Amino acid sequence: MVVFDLDGTLTKTDISVPFLRFIAGDWSMCRGLLSAGVWAMPDLKRALAAERPGSQKRVGSVRGRWETLLHERLVGQTLRGKSRSDIETSAEHFAHTTLTKVLRPDARTHLNSHAEEGHRLVLASASLAVCLEPLVEILGFDIVLGTRLEFRDGLATGRFEGLPCWGDEKLRRVREVMGPDEQIFHAYGDSRGDHALLSAAQHSTLVR
Repeated sequence: MVVFDLDGTLTKTDISVPFLRFIAGDWSMCRGLLSAGVWAMPDLKRALAAERPGSQKRVGSVRGRWETLLHERLVGQTLRGKSRSDIETSAEHFAHTTLTKVLRPDARTHLNSHAEEGHRLVLASASLAVCLEPLVEILGFDIVLGTRLEFRDGLATGRFEGLPCWGDEKLRRVREVMGPDEQIFHAYGDSRGDHALLSAAQHSTLVR
């Protein structure tokens, strides 16, 4: 198994904000950023409070938790109330028209090289899973793992379902889909959120 991060690893930039803007438009994105700004300090206090011993919310670093709270607030402002089918359709358009344009020049080369060697290709990213799913077909991934968006009665609640696919949780999610005798042969990442995954792989590449 070979595991790739997406944002900053296969792409030249983070895709979360461009994806939300693509679906909701500039006005909703601006409202989301303003709301996130209002909650910046309370969210920082929540991220710091999770450092207490025994806290059930101690996931990753303070900065990582703070960024996760920001991401979830933006998702809430832009996607809440939208249908699963509309989001999936938009994700398909976004993948073909925008995401493929910000891939690193060597991204497909690395993917193709591992595919030719018979490795199972896994994408594991903190970005929304619904945004990543089209990459199974476009880039040839066997499995895509991302932060799950919660839906109720076919509509997005604007919240995450479970923990974000980041840090230790990313490694846990990868191990969930591993076969009984399978190992992480190579992992590619670029940030603190990938350190657990990179440390668990036989070979690792920290993309700069």
